[in-house]
Amino acid sequence: MDTNNEYSWITSLSYESHNNYNILNYDINKRILIVSLYGTIIDKINIIRKLEGIESIAVDKRIAIYTGIINSEIKEICKEKDIKLIKSMKFIGNGIQISMSPIKSSIRKPMEKNLRRSKEEIKRDVLGIISNAGEINITHIVYKCNLNYSYCEDMLTKMVKEKLLDIQEGPNSIKYKITPIRLDYLSKLHRLF
Repeated sequence: MDTNNEYSWITSLSYESHNNYNILNYDINKRILIVSLYGTIIDKINIIRKLEGIESIAVDKRIAIYTGIINSEIKEICKEKDIKLIKSMKFIGNGIQISMSPIKSSIRKPMEKNLRRSKEEIKRDVLGIISNAGEINITHIVYKCNLNYSYCEDMLTKMVKEKLLDIQEGPNSIKYKITPIRLDYLSKLHRLF
């Protein structure tokens, strides 16, 4: 059975976290087993298949909250395990509203504090791309190094002035090439970072 949303009125709420599922305790002696389905269809199937023995857990409902699309195989496995598929769920009570949707909790990684690269790290990445390619145009550098076009253009101009790069002008484009003398500079940057 596939529905978009489920709403419940509650008076009390507590939560138990397990490896592949969670149990929500609400009101007096009411329990819901909740599974988050996310990722590709294969990921969702694997999540459901890992739920060994959930049929024996004493709960009022077994629910899988999913994102994206599901196929007939997922529906069939959920039917066998007596799991109802829903898109989202809301609990409303005593002036509180709790909305639930799937979370990728098992694969979340703590975010790094500084996601920005230093100028030297960017320079190393650019020189590495150019070194591997031999000759490369600015568009490919921008995409391969994940840079803003104007920032990349300014940086390449500085690197040409510093004699780290040579410019090869073709009929349709300008290509950048690392100078042979500066290959040692690139190896030093790799040792630093």
